[in-house]
Amino acid sequence: MSALLVRTRGFAGRNLYTMAIGVPILATLAFLAASAPGFLTLQNAVNLPGQIVPFVIVGVGQLFVVTAAGIDLSIGSVISLTTCVVASDLPWWISVPAALVAGTMVGLVNGVGVVFLRIHPLIMTLATSTIVQGLAYVIRAVPGGRTPTGLVELARGDIAGIPLALLWLAGVLLAAWLLLANSAFGLRLRAVGADAAAATLNGIAAAGTTITAYMLCSLCGVACGLYFAGIIASADPNIGMPYALDSLTVLALGGVSLAGGVANVPAAAVGGIMLGLINNAMNYLGIPAFAQGLVKGAILLLTVAVQRRATRGL
Repeated sequence: MSALLVRTRGFAGRNLYTMAIGVPILATLAFLAASAPGFLTLQNAVNLPGQIVPFVIVGVGQLFVVTAAGIDLSIGSVISLTTCVVASDLPWWISVPAALVAGTMVGLVNGVGVVFLRIHPLIMTLATSTIVQGLAYVIRAVPGGRTPTGLVELARGDIAGIPLALLWLAGVLLAAWLLLANSAFGLRLRAVGADAAAATLNGIAAAGTTITAYMLCSLCGVACGLYFAGIIASADPNIGMPYALDSLTVLALGGVSLAGGVANVPAAAVGGIMLGLINNAMNYLGIPAFAQGLVKGAILLLTVAVQRRATRGL
């Protein structure tokens, strides 16, 4: 077990190749700050936390699965489904628990498919993503509905001028840090991600640990969906679609190894903040949504390309 612990104890997950990506990104941000009207205004600074929260939440969710050497492309569909369930005609004390149960079930199905049916994570989660997205359209084909007032206040409100979005941010990061850095589960998850066979030989329940990681990822998708439902005060079956790849981009930007075995919550937070800033700047520049997708895709390719990997793959 000691050799395995040596491989999984560290949280750095960074190297010079990955850290170097910050130079062109910061240069780009400086250019956008100079070019985008209002980017450096106080109003934008107030709005920024709310725009960064979704990126950090999905990044943390994906971190659980990536640590286990997996990937989850269904997190975006879980976000969309959550808004549709919460903004239905059901009372909040039914709709919110229903969204949590639905998200948990998606993660459970993903985990069981990957572990016991031995379906590749990309195929498994892409399939569930399509199914869940279709379910979101069944519940509400077009944006609409009404989010419970309390949830709207939790997402949009503030305490003494401090946006409650910061509490969402702090809550998710604290929970992830406690789970990954200060619990036996975090150690087991990193061991499974580093070498599942060796972890099993050392008495770790690799199957249960992996399934739990997928369930936690989906629950983060639910949290993000609840936040979005509060921000827009309605449902949107399309709102989560970009966030599957955004979650991977967040981790790549933060320098998290996508090969598994390393759980770096601060890096996920940094990656989420950086992608949030980039997204905010592009909005101020009036860059169309499809062009923003091109930029984010290029960032993902570049950041993954400069990571040092022993084998092919993520």
